[in-house]
Amino acid sequence: MTPGDPMGQDPQDHEQPSGYQSPPPPPPPPPYTPPVMPVYPPMGQPPKKTSGWRIFWRVVLVLSIIVNIFLLLCVLGLGAAFATGQGDFFASRDVFDENVLVKGDVSKKIVVIRLEGVIDSKMSKDVIEQIKAAGKDKRVKALIVRTISPGGGVSASDQIHHEISKFREKTKKPAVAFMQSVAASGGYYTSVACNRIVAEPTVITGSIGVIMAHLTVEELLEDKLGIVPVVIKSGPKKDWTSVFHEATDEQKQYLTDKLISPA
Repeated sequence: MTPGDPMGQDPQDHEQPSGYQSPPPPPPPPPYTPPVMPVYPPMGQPPKKTSGWRIFWRVVLVLSIIVNIFLLLCVLGLGAAFATGQGDFFASRDVFDENVLVKGDVSKKIVVIRLEGVIDSKMSKDVIEQIKAAGKDKRVKALIVRTISPGGGVSASDQIHHEISKFREKTKKPAVAFMQSVAASGGYYTSVACNRIVAEPTVITGSIGVIMAHLTVEELLEDKLGIVPVVIKSGPKKDWTSVFHEATDEQKQYLTDKLISPA
């Protein structure tokens, strides 16, 4: 007997009732598996702060590259123009165009300037600018003035005459006048400033000088209409010549002297 047993019997000697089945033994515990730590995505780095000066210098660098490319294209274009002989004469003047009449050595050019129409201040200015441009071009070896003009203003014609003479004296290069159709009065006067004149057989030329003409209506006003003109003047020659009376011998001689040999 085991002490403390209320039945006074050993538990091993205790009979189990019939039909009783003992419970199955509990299953063994599963093997120990360490806990899996969760994987978190890496935290993004904070964006770097871009300095304002860094942006500024980047913009300056880009602009500098663009400007350099543009300048390179300009230099290449000018080089091509000079290589073909189109870069000297009149190149800096937007109002003129240089046309090649006869192809040849680009280092030796003869410039043909057209003097056509009535010679006025505008034509004189254009022709003078062309002559000056030809004088600055070292490739120009001679000048041809192609003249088709009945003449025009005295001052305008004299300005062209003076510029041609100046071109010859300053550059020591020849100038040749080529007359076509008509080259009279101022057209002839500008031509005589050249070293040589070449004229077509049918050209009309000459008549260099000044002509003056006027009408006299003295008898018509006084005898037919009864109109008597009244002239108030500050000097004796103020109304020479006048349509109101016939010119005297003194007046004719005075005007002739002034036209032939101006003061």
